[in-house]
Amino acid sequence: MTSTNHLTVLLWRHAPTPDNERGRLQGRRDTPTHPAGLEVGRAGGELMLGRHGTPREIWSSPLQRASETAQLLTDLCRVPWSVDEQMTQRSYGVWEGLTVDQLAQDFPEELAIRNAGGDPDIPGWETGIDVGRRVAGTVTRHVTRVWENDDLRTMVTSGGPLVFVSHGSAIAAGARRLLNLPEQPNILGHINHAHWVELRYQPDGAAGVGAVWTLQAYNVGPH
Repeated sequence: MTSTNHLTVLLWRHAPTPDNERGRLQGRRDTPTHPAGLEVGRAGGELMLGRHGTPREIWSSPLQRASETAQLLTDLCRVPWSVDEQMTQRSYGVWEGLTVDQLAQDFPEELAIRNAGGDPDIPGWETGIDVGRRVAGTVTRHVTRVWENDDLRTMVTSGGPLVFVSHGSAIAAGARRLLNLPEQPNILGHINHAHWVELRYQPDGAAGVGAVWTLQAYNVGPH
């Protein structure tokens, strides 16, 4: 491949879990995937490799559903994955483990705030702004490290992307932050399981104005 002046970053949502199918909020709860979910994740990994080639680095949330998804990609491409604690899911506080129906019954006002794009005032809730800063800062740290290392930069710009395996809410908030968009969940929208967001990092910007992030694709994955 021809060397370029940018890096491709893929933010990949984990494979589905039984709790996802039940409509139960997971947040920081460490829930595993299941065989059917892993098949969805494997299909996503195969599609990703077909479109983007072998990744140079794979970073994962510490939660099991993300690390199991990262392992699927490693099994396919033989690139080892590593944990970054800062790629974990947002905390849903006291809502974790509850279904949407339970939230509607026990927290109707707070749920209405959330559905309108706000941050409900409940114990343990991590705000969208805080999630976006955490995830965007982590991605930027790794991308900057790669770009400032001459050998790594040559490898990445002539090869595959950097892949971060994380969670829907964390990925969306991080992407909005990187793209300098308002922290509103309805901006950009939902990310399906085993789907990803493709971002391009240009360290010098299109007009020499500093680092620039651009959105190349959103919610890409297996049908």
